[in-house]
Amino acid sequence: MAIEQFEQWVRQSFAYLFTDYGFEVVSRAVKPGKPGQSLQLVLQAADGLILAYDDDGEANLLLGPRSAPLEGVFRNTGQWFYIRSVIDFFERSSIEELVQRSLGATRTFTPHDEQLADLGARFQPYCAQALTLFRAENFPGAREELTAYEEAHRAAFRVAWERARKK
Repeated sequence: MAIEQFEQWVRQSFAYLFTDYGFEVVSRAVKPGKPGQSLQLVLQAADGLILAYDDDGEANLLLGPRSAPLEGVFRNTGQWFYIRSVIDFFERSSIEELVQRSLGATRTFTPHDEQLADLGARFQPYCAQALTLFRAENFPGAREELTAYEEAHRAAFRVAWERARKK
């Protein structure tokens, strides 16, 4: 897939980021990946950064403060959070809901544009709140909350995942 196609899907699925929150695409990159290539867009606004990427069949977004480093993004620097985690944080999704959603996702392939459309629709109701968390003055406390939420859910998720897979 071409980076232009990916950008078009991001702009369609997250149009509100550009029209309502002032995000702009500030960089585009095509990087070698496994098995093919990784497409990356960096979106920037006054309240934060978003890294949209498509890698190995997964389209996803990461949210971070304006100060988040763009190098080593995927090495858990404590600066970037997956959009799904942020949505789950606001929805207060139960472990069972997360496991069932994950099991369903692993059984079927969802086209990239549909993955982005789903994320865009799910994130929109929480966008203003999320961007507030990622403002420089709010981020230290928000990082603690988001990290604690992720850690608690990660441990419980592993147990629930193994139980669900054995059924």
